[in-house]
Amino acid sequence: MKPTISIVVAIYNRKDELFELLTSLTLTDRAFEIIIVDDGSLIDLKPTIRNFEESLDIKYFKK
Repeated sequence: MKPTISIVVAIYNRKDELFELLTSLTLTDRAFEIIIVDDGSLIDLKPTIRNFEESLDIKYFKK
């Protein structure tokens, strides 16, 4: 099903908060996509995102 809602998350060095957010989003059955924009974090957020790529429609951009 094509997502009808886009959730845009701008983030910087918040790995734990990102994990909590993505965990909570797995509990819903709505069709949505998550667009994560990493604003140059010093912490690598990609491993956290990889944990959810199979269960959520995630697009990740690092600037």
